[in-house]
Amino acid sequence: MNTFTNLSPEDTVYLLKLPYHLAHANMVDELCTLLTDFDFIDHKMNGTKKSSKACVASFPAWRLVNVFKGAAASGQERGDGSPPRMGSQPGGLFQLGQGLCLNLVPFDHKISTSTPQLLIEDYNLAIQIHIPQLTQNNLQLIQSAIQLSANILTEDHTQLAGQLLGRLLSYETPEIQTLLQQAKQYKGSPWLRPLISSLTNPDASKAVSVASDRTLKIWDLHTGGAIASFTADSTLLTCTVAPENTTIVAGDILGCVHFLRLEDIDGVKEE
Repeated sequence: MNTFTNLSPEDTVYLLKLPYHLAHANMVDELCTLLTDFDFIDHKMNGTKKSSKACVASFPAWRLVNVFKGAAASGQERGDGSPPRMGSQPGGLFQLGQGLCLNLVPFDHKISTSTPQLLIEDYNLAIQIHIPQLTQNNLQLIQSAIQLSANILTEDHTQLAGQLLGRLLSYETPEIQTLLQQAKQYKGSPWLRPLISSLTNPDASKAVSVASDRTLKIWDLHTGGAIASFTADSTLLTCTVAPENTTIVAGDILGCVHFLRLEDIDGVKEE
């Protein structure tokens, strides 16, 4: 079950801006924890149309209470059972526990449906500050997986769990595996769960595609340009790449199988 549900409009606005506030408060551990939490990633990817002209500080969920350990709040649990909240004036400075301060700046803009790009920018915030190399590598892997899935997620955010699993299953770091275990619990809609890392992974530099125009192309994922192509006699339907990453097998509509090998950066050669 997603932790960030049934939020008030002002809590939703604040939650979507939370990585910014954590980064500027230099709360590095809390920021990294947030960006490896599937519930948060899913909530921001889903997004809601809200607007705000005030700076609101709150504890949107009990999970965030754990993030802000010992935060100074006005009062204890509210009568409705929800966590305590802190109100603020624009530019207010909040004293948190353990000597931490959170400086909230006012923002005046409309938050429309969140896109992958907004989430990608959150990872940039974390990567630009001083964090352990292993943590940075994990965040970059998650960010790259979201970047590779951006076009799909823009159209259908419910594919987030499947996209992350399909791209990150081969990475065995505890943070990545914990994220994927959370993703497996996604119940927002019916979805197909990859059992192996079956999609282009974040370390990949090239991708292969086939199309109805009878072409197979190899793409540079960094530049977005095609670096090699092959044209068959009939429509190509499918392709795969052998484990050594140089042999490509493609099948066409007539049942023919084409074995191709990447000889150099300029083209492919049919065997």
